Amino acid sequence: MCAQYARLAAGVPLCAVARRLRNPGLDRLVNASRTRHGLELIAERGAMRHMLGALRAGKSLGILIDQNVLPEHGGEFVEFFGLPVPTTRAVAMLARRLGVEAACFACRREGTGFAMEMRALPKPVPAYGSDIELTQDLLRLNEDLIRTCPEQYMWFYERWRHLPPDVDAATRARFPSYARFHRSRRERAAAAATAATDPQAAAPPDRAAANMPPDSPLP
Repeated sequence: MCAQYARLAAGVPLCAVARRLRNPGLDRLVNASRTRHGLELIAERGAMRHMLGALRAGKSLGILIDQNVLPEHGGEFVEFFGLPVPTTRAVAMLARRLGVEAACFACRREGTGFAMEMRALPKPVPAYGSDIELTQDLLRLNEDLIRTCPEQYMWFYERWRHLPPDVDAATRARFPSYARFHRSRRERAAAAATAATDPQAAAPPDRAAANMPPDSPLP
């Protein structure tokens, strides 16, 4: 919200991608709150085309960098507080393709109001050799912002839910107990087909069988 105020105050329209809520009434209520100060919403379905259009029209774009976006949906596993998590490549893709700047913003409570803080990338966007490299730097900036006031971060979101298929045992041991191995859509479909004929064979391993330890603190 703070970033929204700053961009609108500068006269630059701000857009953001929003997922439709299942409850229509709640969806209308939330969107009314989001748009009352001029924020333009982009529907999640077909969002990339509209995001490209918004940036080409000179608008700014807000994208949540700390949400789980699986590889089958265009994400990549990059490190967040020392553990690999599936993260959107949209910011890096758009910045590198269009030559626009990218930065990380956070809004924090201060007394009865709010303050916005920004972290800039350590080098210009054209200097990045890949989307993954740029995305990793964005997550490092996100970590820095979280460390300034960790008590205000949304820790109940299961950011470390998905284990990459090639994770080693030492790294796997540091994941929280809710973490599970990520399976692609094709793998899930194959497992479902197997379950129809042999439920025991398709059952996922439990934590003991997978040698998964209990929760361990994050760095």
